[in-house]
Amino acid sequence: MSTRPPFASAGAPSSGIKWADHEGALLAIRPKEVKSDIDTAYGRADAVQADVWVVEQDGVNDAESYPDCLIFPKLLQSQTRSKMGEIVLGRLGQGVAKPGQSPPWLLSQDNTPEDTQLGQAWYERRAAAAANGGQPAAAQPEPATVATGQDIPF
Repeated sequence: MSTRPPFASAGAPSSGIKWADHEGALLAIRPKEVKSDIDTAYGRADAVQADVWVVEQDGVNDAESYPDCLIFPKLLQSQTRSKMGEIVLGRLGQGVAKPGQSPPWLLSQDNTPEDTQLGQAWYERRAAAAANGGQPAAAQPEPATVATGQDIPF
């Protein structure tokens, strides 16, 4: 009997999320940790480490995911920092720029009923796949209740 080694191959290096590529997209963000004093091309900075999923963009559902990415935009940090372990749902947009600066990236604060439904359907698909060993479920799952913190099954 042969056993499968318990190791996975290293993933390809990621350049992280490019916020401009997802303007207007419905995102689900699960903040995990605040990282301090990260060396960047612009000096040292703080960031929120998070899993980011593109729930819907331009009519495409489950478009992309960015595990363990770093959130450097300050307003996005402030919107997610207090939600460690929870999933934050919102449309990505830009605020008003201060003189001489780029407009800040931020999430919409009030989801439409349609966005909430898209988010709930996405959550249920992810939970069903996690319960099925990462494979899509064959049948429609029972409606899930929204989980927070450690109750999130994926």
